[in-house]
Amino acid sequence: MSSNIGVLPTARPKILLVEDDPGVRRSLQLLLHGKGYDPTFPK
Repeated sequence: MSSNIGVLPTARPKILLVEDDPGVRRSLQLLLHGKGYDPTFPK
């Protein structure tokens, strides 16, 4: 009998960024997401 174990997605490390410039925030978000992070920004 073969077992089929589902692979769980790996959690991305989270990073909190505090930046008041929307362009810089977006650039950092794209850069860090591409490097495997899950950037969040306080509202």
